[in-house]
Amino acid sequence: MPEIILHQWEMSPFCGKVRRVLRHKGLPFTVKEYNGPRLLMAGRVGPAGKLPVLEYDGQLIQDSTAIAAFLEARHPEPSLIPATGRESHLVHVLEDWADESLYWYEVYFRFMWKDAADKAFSLIQQGRPAYEKPLILAAAVPMMRKKLREQGLGKYDAATVTRQFFEHLAHLEGLLSEGDWLVGNSCTLADIAVASQLAEVKRTSHLAGRFADYPAVQKWLARVGD
Repeated sequence: MPEIILHQWEMSPFCGKVRRVLRHKGLPFTVKEYNGPRLLMAGRVGPAGKLPVLEYDGQLIQDSTAIAAFLEARHPEPSLIPATGRESHLVHVLEDWADESLYWYEVYFRFMWKDAADKAFSLIQQGRPAYEKPLILAAAVPMMRKKLREQGLGKYDAATVTRQFFEHLAHLEGLLSEGDWLVGNSCTLADIAVASQLAEVKRTSHLAGRFADYPAVQKWLARVGD
């Protein structure tokens, strides 16, 4: 069995995505958390300067999509990506939608509300001195709000963004009312990518209670797991 180390931030949906891929494939791994001042070291783990990074028998792989593809090639069973055909294309499209679009809703709900940001940073400050969290929040929140404005979603008011998000959730509810998984008859990378974003919205935002209005989504999130 290979030695696998996941370099991560606990609150990152992309790190959660990699954790779910590893667990789905039954691969044991250890976690190296970059909390407190170690945040400054995260950019040095690999040339892309971001987490997650997977260390696989000494080899470094960056980016959650690249990590998933690497693990699928090395450990093809149980498969997460159909080999060919329409389902393969659909998995890639949904994964990219989760990573590049749905992600920004998660960021909006986390960084535009003080309580949500506080919960999120509590996750990566466990075991650290209490004085560090307000310092990190003071730097991170304005930076992420600036990124939201540059991306575009941050230019909209909360009511508009919330309405758009739950429109997406309603479409997912429709899909999952017709089957247990987003693509095909088993869990794929599409399920893991989308669920990893939604799980972080539920974990720290004030909107968690509203997921009860989408029972098929709730049951599916439980099937995908942590």
